Amino acid sequence: MASKIYTSAVTGLVISLQLYSGATPVGSPFNATEILTTGEYVADFPSSIPFGVYLVIATVGAGVKIASGDVYWTGQYEMVDGLAKLEGLDAANPMTVTPSTRETGDIALAISGDGETTTTVTAT
Repeated sequence: MASKIYTSAVTGLVISLQLYSGATPVGSPFNATEILTTGEYVADFPSSIPFGVYLVIATVGAGVKIASGDVYWTGQYEMVDGLAKLEGLDAANPMTVTPSTRETGDIALAISGDGETTTTVTAT
């Protein structure tokens, strides 16, 4: 599953995105694609990037910065997206809860314990 990176600018640009961990570039730069001619641009977050918090810098031309922001990445999706799914807020991925599991989309959790004094939830 891929998360998307969105940015807004004027129409007709070639926007390059670069991820950073601190001051260190992570991976290679990749391009965002304009949605029709709206000035709204989108790119898939690279699936090979491991868990972490990353700075995304969007540039055009000879490295002119037009936007930046943080992404909290789980290794599969942005953490905010994952939290929304776990709360059942993603209509495309309804959450199913049983006494021993909690699942939505590609997120699966096991629930154990006595249900009264101790409950443990772990990723499966």
